[in-house]
Amino acid sequence: MSQARVSGLGLVPGESSSEAAHVIAGECPLAPFVPVIAKRGPGADFVGRTAGLLSDVSSEFGIVTVPTGWRLCGSPGRDMVRARSFLSADLDALEEQFHGFTGSLTMSIVGPVSWAGAVEGPRGEKLIRDHGALRDVSIALSHVVAETARDFSRRIPGASLTIQIDEPLVMPATTGEIPTASALRTYVALDRQFVASLWSPLFTEAQLHGAGFGINATGGQVALSDPYISLLQAAGVTRFYQIEAAKELGEIIESGAETVWIAPPSATGMEIASDLAARINALGFVITDFSPRAIIVPPEDSASGDWERARHAWNRARAAVDLLNDPDRLVLR
Repeated sequence: MSQARVSGLGLVPGESSSEAAHVIAGECPLAPFVPVIAKRGPGADFVGRTAGLLSDVSSEFGIVTVPTGWRLCGSPGRDMVRARSFLSADLDALEEQFHGFTGSLTMSIVGPVSWAGAVEGPRGEKLIRDHGALRDVSIALSHVVAETARDFSRRIPGASLTIQIDEPLVMPATTGEIPTASALRTYVALDRQFVASLWSPLFTEAQLHGAGFGINATGGQVALSDPYISLLQAAGVTRFYQIEAAKELGEIIESGAETVWIAPPSATGMEIASDLAARINALGFVITDFSPRAIIVPPEDSASGDWERARHAWNRARAAVDLLNDPDRLVLR
């Protein structure tokens, strides 16, 4: 019988691929994910790792570190070699731990808006200023999604892969809050329908290759607004993140889509589970309708310290999951 599960959003502490895979196998055995071990340096972070994948599609997406972050260089230099090496080690370690695994597994990739909002062009301005560049990144990322799905079908053929597109900058990008290089102005706000058109090729490739797909825009735990959720619903997206305030929550639960919930940093397992159960009951569902497609994750900043802190956060998430899977023990608010 399917039950609620514990997972993570990607970031983990430490510097070792094998250690990260071992901990994930212990903490998230039913919903593992490919770790992002950013402490190893440039190329191991979210943007650098995605650039390594993009530069495999085309050398023009190679980037290098500069004092202000990342800049497009048009060739796969040392940083891209490091990025590919880091990811290869991470995937090898995960494959070793989850050989024969048949459940849900997640791989995160930075989406076109946030990648273009984090990477500078040759003149120092972010790529997000150029709609043509955004479209090029989107098309290249769709090839990354396809190759990622093929790679996992070889590595862990029984796993059900979900592609998590991380878009922490999508909300400021659509409200015109991303500053230019001078910091005196901001880039022109992106239209929501245009953003949706950038995601569409990625979703199509995931669907063609039998992978699930979700947009994680929870940077700072700020969730997507209702208009975006409607767009994602219409596209047939299979996973939704941090949507407790969305008016479409009932429809999403009824559709059977997965929902990912970020555990509040200071909440106990009982508080987390009781809050979710109260929300679900208020919509006219029973918790057993909801829990089989629910995933509880710790807040991402809990993984920015050390393993002790990260394990403590996973313990709270696991306590909540145990209660959701045994609702007779719940104390409803």
